[in-house]
Amino acid sequence: NTNTNTNTNTNTNTNEQEDSYIVCGNIHSFWNWRYLYVQMKQITEYVSKAKEIVEKIKEKEKIEKGKEEEQVKVVALLCGDWNASPLSKIYEIINCWPREQIKQKFDISIFDTPSVHRDPNVNSVQIETCQLTIKNEWAQEHINLRRQHSQLMIDQWLNLPKLQSIYSIYQMLQPQCISNFTDQYGRWINEPPYTCACFFWIGTLDYIFQLFSPFQHFALVPISLLSIPTPIQFAPNDSHPSDHIPLIVNFSFAKLIH
Repeated sequence: NTNTNTNTNTNTNTNEQEDSYIVCGNIHSFWNWRYLYVQMKQITEYVSKAKEIVEKIKEKEKIEKGKEEEQVKVVALLCGDWNASPLSKIYEIINCWPREQIKQKFDISIFDTPSVHRDPNVNSVQIETCQLTIKNEWAQEHINLRRQHSQLMIDQWLNLPKLQSIYSIYQMLQPQCISNFTDQYGRWINEPPYTCACFFWIGTLDYIFQLFSPFQHFALVPISLLSIPTPIQFAPNDSHPSDHIPLIVNFSFAKLIH
């Protein structure tokens, strides 16, 4: 009887499960004022690998099951501590679309700019001293290497797919959580006001990006997002064992109309 029951139930809902793929990645990108091109290199490889995996899944489904591209239900979520604030050039490149605008907007000088910004209401002698020290220690021998890699990465991003931050609608849903940061484009307005809050730094570094490959036919639609604690809670604490606040999203699959 055991064998009979096992065989009977083996294929239950198998087709439905096999037809849905979620590629999920996580990154904790390197950060150092002197080596921003190293950080961007990591992020570039991260996104490139996710794109490659999505394309392999589509090809596998086509070869093994004879599916057309629009029939393959695959999406990709790129999560992690990106160590880049919403006002940073790295964040701007990630969100720049169409990609052709990258050539017009950016050059290698972007890697001379900081990738993190702290809350202007949080003052710390430690942070200011650290920033000045790092800038003064900028090693001349790395300049040529930085320029070479920086230009290669800018060129590489021209061929990378669109990314969209799922939490980029957060402050539309939580208007009481407006960040102290903004610029003429309001780029920080809709990201959470912070995802990291330790005793000397408060800001947004963590994201869940959805990857949109060319001619993608399915996407994840957020249903609900985990709220960021307000007022600001310094972490770690009894509720949050890390100084980074978790980001959680409930979502459903949706078919895109082209």
